[in-house]
Amino acid sequence: MSNKPTRIHISKDLVLSVDMEMEDFENGKLKTMHETYQLRPITIEQLLELREKGLPAFIYKRGDALYFAIIPDYIRFLNCKHLCSSCQRVLHFSDKETGCPKIADRTSPFAIQKYLLESKRIEKYDFIRAGFESIFTHVDSFIVTKCDNFVPVPTEGFKSNVK
Repeated sequence: MSNKPTRIHISKDLVLSVDMEMEDFENGKLKTMHETYQLRPITIEQLLELREKGLPAFIYKRGDALYFAIIPDYIRFLNCKHLCSSCQRVLHFSDKETGCPKIADRTSPFAIQKYLLESKRIEKYDFIRAGFESIFTHVDSFIVTKCDNFVPVPTEGFKSNVK
C-alpha cells in the first residue's frame, strides 16, 4: 500500500485525524482516505511496555502529558512541519553547550548501539513541549512542534550554495 499523508490534526478532545492519499490498486488512481484515532493517556512505564510489544503506534506529547493510539503500520507522517528543521541548535549537535541533546543522542556511538529503545523516545526530553512520534510503522517519525530550546536559524544574510 503506497501512501502520502496530506493532513494531520489533533482536536481538543484528543482525536487524531489523518487525511492521506493512497493508491487504489483496483483502478490505478489515487484516492483520499480519512481515518481517525482516539488518543488515550499513557504513563512512561506503560509507554515502555508498548514499545517492547512492537505495535505500530502514534505517541503525542503535550506539555508533560503523553497520549497514544494504536495505528496501522502503513501511515506515514512525512509532510508534517518539523521545528528541528529550522533550529540553530541542530547545526551545533556536537557542541554540548549550544547543541541539541535529542540530535546528539541520535548521533553518538552509544545511541547507535541502543537506537531502538533509547534514542527515539519523545518522553525522555523535558524541553520538548509538544510533538509526536510514530513507532513500528513502515517509516517512523519524530516530529517536534514546540520546544523550550528552540533557536531559529537566522535568515538574514544567509547565502545558499544551491544553484
